[in-house]
Amino acid sequence: MSMKLFATINFYILWLIAVMLAPDSLLWLLFLFLLTALQIFLCLKQFNFKLKISLFFLLGLISWCVDTLISVFQLIDFKGDHFIFFAPYWLLFLWLAFIAVFIQCFHRHLQHVQLWVIAGALALPFNYYLGCKLGAGVFLQPLYAMICYILWGGGLFLLICLLNSMISRYDNSSQKT
Repeated sequence: MSMKLFATINFYILWLIAVMLAPDSLLWLLFLFLLTALQIFLCLKQFNFKLKISLFFLLGLISWCVDTLISVFQLIDFKGDHFIFFAPYWLLFLWLAFIAVFIQCFHRHLQHVQLWVIAGALALPFNYYLGCKLGAGVFLQPLYAMICYILWGGGLFLLICLLNSMISRYDNSSQKT
C-alpha cells in the first residue's frame, strides 16, 4: 500500500474517531493523539524540508485558533474537553493530522491556487456541517459559522499555496548560492 493511500485512510479514520468518539471519551482522545502522532511521524519521515513542515504545522495551530474563535463567538458549540477557552483537543489533533496528510499527498500540486481556494471554501464548511450532524458539535449560528468556514477554507488554502511558493523560491535561491 502506498504511503499516500495509507495517509489518506489514516486521516479518515482519525476524522471519524475525532468526530464520533473523542469528544465523549478520554480513552478515544488518547487513541486519536497516538494516530495523529503516527501521521506526523510518517510525514516527517517522508520529507527532509523541516522548515516547510514546521510552517505548515503552524497553519494547523492557527486553524485550531480559528475554531477557538468560532467557539468563543458562540457560532458552534464543540463537544469535548476544552483547555481554558480553546477549542477541544480533538480539533487540534485533527488539524495537525490534516496538515500532515495534505503535505504528504498534495505538496507537488499546489501551483493551482484558484482550484485549492475553491476546494477549501467548499470542503471545509461541508466537513463541519457533517461533523455537527454526527454529534461533534451544535450549530448555534449556522449561517455565520458557514460563512466563517467558507472564508477560512479559502483563506487557509490560499495561505498554504502562498507559503509553499515562498518556501520553494527560498529553497531555489539558497541552492544557487
